[in-house]
Amino acid sequence: MIAETDRQRVIDAISSAMSFESGGRYDIEYTILNPELQEPRLVKAKGRALFTEQQEVKRFSGTLQDVTGERNAMQELKDANKKLEMALEQSRLSKTAAQLGTFDLDLVNGTMEWDERCRMLFGITHQDRVSYGHDFLTGLHPEDRDRVSKVIENLYNRPVSKGDYDIEYRTIGATDGKLRWIRAIGKVFFNTEDVAVRFIGSVLDITDRKLEELRKDDFISIVSHELKTPLTTLSAMIQLLKLKFEHDTEALIPGGIDKAYGQIKKMNVLINSFLDVARFQSGKIDMDCNHFYISELVKEMVDQVVFTANRTHLIDITLCEEILVYADREKIGSVLLNILSNATKFSTQGRSIEIRCYKEGDEVKISVRDEGYGISLADQEHLFEKFYRVRNKFTTNTSGFGIGLYLCRQVMDDHNGRIQVESIEGKGSTFLLTLPTATIPIISHGSN
Repeated sequence: MIAETDRQRVIDAISSAMSFESGGRYDIEYTILNPELQEPRLVKAKGRALFTEQQEVKRFSGTLQDVTGERNAMQELKDANKKLEMALEQSRLSKTAAQLGTFDLDLVNGTMEWDERCRMLFGITHQDRVSYGHDFLTGLHPEDRDRVSKVIENLYNRPVSKGDYDIEYRTIGATDGKLRWIRAIGKVFFNTEDVAVRFIGSVLDITDRKLEELRKDDFISIVSHELKTPLTTLSAMIQLLKLKFEHDTEALIPGGIDKAYGQIKKMNVLINSFLDVARFQSGKIDMDCNHFYISELVKEMVDQVVFTANRTHLIDITLCEEILVYADREKIGSVLLNILSNATKFSTQGRSIEIRCYKEGDEVKISVRDEGYGISLADQEHLFEKFYRVRNKFTTNTSGFGIGLYLCRQVMDDHNGRIQVESIEGKGSTFLLTLPTATIPIISHGSN
């Protein structure tokens, strides 16, 4: 049933197409209503009328396509662009830097449209039609090409990506050879069979901001490396002193050494975190992936936290079955340890911490729920950003530089996983880690 507001417009469009002078063309969008649910759907009708030699209509045919999802996604993209422009304005970036380029990829017909700004960001001066393979892929920096290609490949898998696109990469100008840093956001539209049919979005030049970040990361990397040498020497000396005085009758000496050694370990963790930030930003982080059972790692990390927290918090853990993953065990372990440590750090003594591990489809999920101070919605939006710290009366005396959760997100992204948070102020938080499951390939030894 055509919506009342559009009915006359559709009738007029059909009448116009039926007239020989119009050429018989019919192209219109309008809203229809489900007779039972009264659910509005936006459809696109396209067709043509054929005429006899006497200029009378002999046939009128065409197609009807549901474009509700596409139009909704386009509105979401516009909203995302508006938020991005507002963020840029708040960051006091120049008007030129805030200009967005747009792209539109028709996956059915294999065509791609770029506006002038988008062409400029890829250093393209010709006005010929651009293509995904020739202009986009070859315009990417060689070190970013595989990563971006994999992200886009996953993007077309609706259950994995939900069609949401947000990535940073480098381009090398086709004509000028200039290196530029780009942030791209977009949306993929799917048909009723979940097949990707269209991909639209926008691109933004973030070169100045990115180069400034890289300069900061280089500084952090240099300083961290310089601090490692004296810290290693100091650690060795403290260990020797501890061995010498561990049986000393005066409790002050071994106790003081223990406290000094604890501070050294804390400094070492901070330095390693800074180094990881620099490595992630430069793309030089090493991954050592192997097959292992996630439940074993969860128990191991919980045991580490329980060793220090079982006197102050109630730990409730439910382990999952033996679910296999293919990942960097040490890095996933550091993510778990960070989330578990935060749960104890940001909740009062006597409160419970609930850890759950379970399988859902082709993914394994680990949730960590605390009954702590909670996180405001405003802070949740920035929680995984580099150097962002929640600042309120509960965190005043809590040390940290705001890089722990940033590193957690980088690790999960590199494993095609996710990290999410749900929280209510004053009632606690739940962090959810998601990883794809894996299977060990069966190796045939053949027969003699």
